Amino acid sequence: LFQLAKALDRLEQWPGAVTALKRAVDTNPNVASYHYVLSGLYRRVGQAAESQQHLETFRRLEKEAAEFERKRREAQRAASGATAAASPAKAPSPQ
Repeated sequence: LFQLAKALDRLEQWPGAVTALKRAVDTNPNVASYHYVLSGLYRRVGQAAESQQHLETFRRLEKEAAEFERKRREAQRAASGATAAASPAKAPSPQ
């Protein structure tokens, strides 16, 4: 549905693109790019309020994704540090 909406957008068939993308959002409302593209489509068909709403949803989802990624990296670093601290130190080689 997302690809169909993008194709219809390029063909300037904006009402059909809006319909396809609304169905994609209904299927999975947590995909930021769906909201971003839908915001632009709503702007093209003159629905400013809907455009703004989807742009705000896009920004919120992007912020949540960035925060999740930051936490994931922190957890990964913490786990790597714990693993390194738990490993026995190498004894110096006798010479």
